[in-house]
Amino acid sequence: MVIAVFAATQCIGVMIVTTAINAYLLDSYPEGSGVVGAWVTASRNWAGFMATYIQIDWVTRLGPAKALGIQAAITFASVFCMVFLQVYDFNIHNGTLLSPNLQTRVPGSPGSEATRSHFTNFFAKTLPHWKIEFQNSTAKSDTNEIPIINIIATRDPPGIPAGNISRLTLVAHYDSMNSPEGFIGAIDSAAPCAIIMHAVRSIDAALSRKWGTLPTVQKAEGIQVIFTDGEEAIYPDWMEILFGARSLAAEWENTRYPPASRYSSRLKAISLFVLLDLLGSREPKIASYFNTTHHVYKRAAVLEKRLRGLNQFKSTGTRPWFVDVDRDTIGANRFPIYDDQVPFEERGVDVLHLIDANPDTGRFPNVWHTLEDTGENLDLDVLGDWSVLLIAFMVEWLESEGYMI
Repeated sequence: MVIAVFAATQCIGVMIVTTAINAYLLDSYPEGSGVVGAWVTASRNWAGFMATYIQIDWVTRLGPAKALGIQAAITFASVFCMVFLQVYDFNIHNGTLLSPNLQTRVPGSPGSEATRSHFTNFFAKTLPHWKIEFQNSTAKSDTNEIPIINIIATRDPPGIPAGNISRLTLVAHYDSMNSPEGFIGAIDSAAPCAIIMHAVRSIDAALSRKWGTLPTVQKAEGIQVIFTDGEEAIYPDWMEILFGARSLAAEWENTRYPPASRYSSRLKAISLFVLLDLLGSREPKIASYFNTTHHVYKRAAVLEKRLRGLNQFKSTGTRPWFVDVDRDTIGANRFPIYDDQVPFEERGVDVLHLIDANPDTGRFPNVWHTLEDTGENLDLDVLGDWSVLLIAFMVEWLESEGYMI
């Protein structure tokens, strides 16, 4: 009986581990799903055949109960390694996407430069089809000049003039406050940057498949990511904020396309400006702030409900995140929050502001602008759920449902 239990346990463990390995590899390398599946299956078969060469001697020396018991223990121990890898992107200590952001990132500081390097390396190595740009300006006071460096990563469908391409635009600021000293800003906005990175990596292969099979057209939708600098007040006595966003909006307003283009400027080519801020706390409250995009907000709310119904969310909150889903309009008591969307919205860009703020009290999460805003106080399940929701939103917006393998 003991031998049978250990044998069954070992077999079940092998199936769980290889399934977990397969899931992890498919999530990490969605563009190579066929190759991943082939190699995992081949490895499973090779391991099974090779085991026969050592198993008979092993069982003879140790006895079947002990030999199979050791195999079962090793196999199930591997499960925990796979669980760790599955959440590796958002591990706060050594996660590939999040942990490099969890440092002070004051404009002009070494931490700011290190974070930019993290972003550029991510796109250059992981998403080689994306174009990386830097937009530079300066924040000035009577005594200081601070460099402000925005990062823009863009992927457009091939063979189409730039002026005929609209772009879904995902935005988060990557800078952190200068005061209090040592402020990390995990929800503000290290985590939103990591959420965006995870999401665009997850849909990149689908875009390749879609654009590789469709005939070239003269109008199409691309995607771009903007990580803005200088969103926060750089020094406590400086009254101005949104340095990077204001500079970029002004420049793009004047970046003109040829007269025959569908869009007059790079600013007008933004189909939707999706700004993520203060995300990563448990049970967020996301209000709708613009009547012009309230229908888009409701689409996101429907996706949230659908994903919850399919058990695709890991977090355990009891209520919907999108608190205004039942409103037909945003109502008189919804006042836009002064954030990086302002200079774009003022120029007529449609905005969806995903910010955790209680619309009834005006309160932000409790850690906001305090030294408690660290990785340790993030809800990693919520981060994962935000990534799932953003991926679903992007796939629907870019009409790529049939290309997500």
